[in-house]
Amino acid sequence: MTVSLADVRRAALAAVLIVWPLFAWSQSAWAQDEPPIDDSAPPVATEAPRQLPGAPVVQTQLPPPSPESSSAAPSANNGIVVAPLGAPEGAPAGLLDSQNGGLGTDIWTGSSREEIDALLARLPVASPVYSERELARRLLLTIADAPVGAAPHAFLTVRLQALLKAGFVLEASILAANARVADDPEFARVAADAILYSGHANAVCSDATAARLQNSDRFWMELRAYCYAVGGDSAALDLTRSVMAAQNADDKAFDILLADAMTHKALDPGPIPNPTALHFFLGRQAGLPVSVGFAKQLGMPALVVAMDEPRNSPEDRATAAELVLRAGALPTAHLIAVANAQTFTAAQLATPKPAAASLPFFLGQALLRQAAAQAGANNAKASLVTAALSHGMKADLLEVAAGLQADIAVAVEPQAAMPTEADLMSRALMLDGRPEGAARWSAGFDLQADADRARAAALQIELNLVAPTAARAADAQSALAWFAQQGIAKAPQDQAFAALAFGLYDALGEPLPVDAKAAWSTLSATNWPGRRPSAETSAHLAAAVQQANRKGEALLLILGAIGAGGPGDLAPDATVGFVRTLAQEGVPDAARLLAIDALLLYKPAPAPIAVVPALAVAPVTQ
Repeated sequence: MTVSLADVRRAALAAVLIVWPLFAWSQSAWAQDEPPIDDSAPPVATEAPRQLPGAPVVQTQLPPPSPESSSAAPSANNGIVVAPLGAPEGAPAGLLDSQNGGLGTDIWTGSSREEIDALLARLPVASPVYSERELARRLLLTIADAPVGAAPHAFLTVRLQALLKAGFVLEASILAANARVADDPEFARVAADAILYSGHANAVCSDATAARLQNSDRFWMELRAYCYAVGGDSAALDLTRSVMAAQNADDKAFDILLADAMTHKALDPGPIPNPTALHFFLGRQAGLPVSVGFAKQLGMPALVVAMDEPRNSPEDRATAAELVLRAGALPTAHLIAVANAQTFTAAQLATPKPAAASLPFFLGQALLRQAAAQAGANNAKASLVTAALSHGMKADLLEVAAGLQADIAVAVEPQAAMPTEADLMSRALMLDGRPEGAARWSAGFDLQADADRARAAALQIELNLVAPTAARAADAQSALAWFAQQGIAKAPQDQAFAALAFGLYDALGEPLPVDAKAAWSTLSATNWPGRRPSAETSAHLAAAVQQANRKGEALLLILGAIGAGGPGDLAPDATVGFVRTLAQEGVPDAARLLAIDALLLYKPAPAPIAVVPALAVAPVTQ
């Protein structure tokens, strides 16, 4: 059975919707009128691997609470797998194995730790481009031995920090609650932060935070005090407070928040100069709102809360959304809710296009969305949605714009002779997992015009990868043949897209018509304009691919070369090379997702490229 990208997107969305209420702390923004956390229903991973064909969804739970006095590491049998491979940092930990999207237990063993640390620092895990974000997430969560070599930080610490930065808070907390790195204060703190940000009260005072029992740092003493308070051990709590006072480690904000959490009051602690994840957790327990200023001090885990907080002003929520959307941290429905909460002047709504151009990206999208929703005429609605998508394309945020505008775009009726609208609408609807809506926009092209015929053919090629059917496969073959026989000659500006399409079909093992195969043999030798990896990075990738057990390194090199903005402005031959490498490295699902994003986000480059140093990509020159 063939599984389409639309099916996979729908399955992933369903999985998120099933588990999202359990992650509601980050979306409820400590709302005071919400019921208390139900610890009998521990949270599960917020995103399941979206493989092609679809892999089973494996829900991973946090461990149950353990006795206050225990400091032994629990057995990792609560949804996380720990394999006794004997890495220097201990047994490898992760959430993904070969059954649910893991990339292999030996993906790092042929690489040097220094090299991997350098590549991880450039990993675009916080990216609005789904194919990149998903592959980065799989790399970070795969159960595998750490690369060998000296390093300033534990490998697991680096992974947790990257997950938190990208907004994968629940995944980070699950990993932190089960894994251990012996005698490593830095790991202990990052693990505790992940658990506190996740809001799972049962895990806060479990074995996973055992460092609180011995560490005299103020953070750990405060956590120890909280655990004594919630456990009803008043004698130990008083002793801990006395020690804190003797060490001048008093924290008035903590005292207020602890009292709030214990009494279910909501006294405002006022500004907190150096907030920690514990302040965040206690505020959630007390039902306090998270201001955007407070959230900015803590980063992505708090920003997603501030963005969703209805007690924050719409303007402040938009400020948070501007930061969150670039990391791809939340389902689009949450961004839409913030966009709908914005208010605009009558003058802005009367002239939304020039007004939107002067606003930050998110507010511009919100203005155009509201104006399009209010527009009565079909053509006016189409024009406004197209303007929003065009802004998204220029900002390398088309996937975000597609999510914000797709529910309005799908309601627009395609009309003849609307090529610009048809091009952007169809791409956006495919990016949002609406292939049937995208297919309707074939009516917007004038097939007698060469430029329109090329875009109509491109739509057929794209649809077949996004949501394949027998009919779409046949249409794609005709479209590929047209490009090879007529399109390249009639529209030289489309040669780069044709090269990209031919190359991606070839790299994915999809059939190519005879004429397209012949054309690809010529086009593949062209040095197409666009971003591309430096010669040194290309050589590094080739070496990693040729040597066993360097799969993780190869994938990191590819993701780093693509960058957080996505593959849209890469040179076609560079994109094809990356997709081919992914397929050869045994991740054909990731290869297909990248190929789809590359086609849908493609922006032709105007001029040749210039090479820059290793581990970088060359900018397009004018």
